[in-house]
Amino acid sequence: MKYIPKKLLTIVILFMSIALSAQQNYVFKGKYLMGSLLPTSGIKDINGLGPIIGGEFSWEILPLGDEPYQFYCNFPSWGLSLMFMDYGKPSLLGQAINIYPFVSFPFVNNKEFGLNFKLGAGFNIQTKPNIYNSSYVSLFGTLSLEGTFKFKKGYGLFFEAGAMGINNCNMVLPNSGMVAAYGAVGMRYHMDERRYRKPRQRYTRDLPWNIAFNITLSGGIQDYYCYDQSNPLFATFNINAVRRVTNWYAIGGGLDLIYDTKFVPQGSRDEVSFPDYTPMTRYFIEKNSVAMKFRAGVSLANQFMVGRVTGLFDLGIYLYDPLRDAYPDPHPTHGYRRPMVYAYDVTKEDGWCYFRAGVRVRMVENFALQVTVRTHLYNVEYVEWGLSYAFPQKRKLQI
Repeated sequence: MKYIPKKLLTIVILFMSIALSAQQNYVFKGKYLMGSLLPTSGIKDINGLGPIIGGEFSWEILPLGDEPYQFYCNFPSWGLSLMFMDYGKPSLLGQAINIYPFVSFPFVNNKEFGLNFKLGAGFNIQTKPNIYNSSYVSLFGTLSLEGTFKFKKGYGLFFEAGAMGINNCNMVLPNSGMVAAYGAVGMRYHMDERRYRKPRQRYTRDLPWNIAFNITLSGGIQDYYCYDQSNPLFATFNINAVRRVTNWYAIGGGLDLIYDTKFVPQGSRDEVSFPDYTPMTRYFIEKNSVAMKFRAGVSLANQFMVGRVTGLFDLGIYLYDPLRDAYPDPHPTHGYRRPMVYAYDVTKEDGWCYFRAGVRVRMVENFALQVTVRTHLYNVEYVEWGLSYAFPQKRKLQI
């Protein structure tokens, strides 16, 4: 990985400066990892690809018990990681760095041993585009299970097993994304451990709301070969209402209105074709109308709240979808009259359901920034960047 360290010298120096000013709840980690790409719809043959190898430096902040959410979520810790990674065949895939914040939830945490579940998301920066991901910058996500053996004077040894995913969400084509499983071993150092006091559980008040209404406006660009627009735009308007089940989880329902400018006349069916707007052939659209660019659906909203950060996972069903039958080939069972719910191949059509996963970060009271990835099953469509406003009902309503 001869190219990456030269470009990241300033970042390493930043990590070192943080270490020099460390507080009692700072932990620094370094690990060596090895893994392998997994077969996906875009990477069916991984033969000839060597193992993924890399290293990672992390700065982790342990909880002090000064925020109510720490008691709700069993005292999670937050951190920032810098990962250097070689895909195993540099001439084909290049090398990369991943920069991402993470949150770690403890299952076991005592003086000798700790077991944590770790979630992280950030950015992947590659030295060269490759056949699976043709952009220099992509989204990166990881989840793992980490076991730590703690020694005296703040030192420790940890083992980690997990998975990571890299996808540019169709901001640049071609894009099939990459998924890898990995294992890692590393050392940790808790600076000034003798002064750190692990917080203990105690009673805290519930969140001051039972029901909240959220309005979100998001959008972005995507790489879809259209002659009259270099990067088609899309926008999503979402409104939902959620009911707090616990102090860290809320569930509810929402409405989605989706506008996508890539749905211009395209594709071919039988002897009819529309190549004037785009060479893409996934859809068969005959008219350049505004109605064809809209979709509407209802969604089941799930929110996982950890302080100012909320994890989002929505499952939606299209109620209005002019593209339901806008495909070159008929459905093997229903022909060109597909019902609202039916069996389908997501590699050939979008289908009747969609998913949204991401994070919302509250910046000021009730106002938040939001980043989500929208998919049809495992087929990523695009990444949405948005603004969200919440209307929490602060009185406890009887429902």
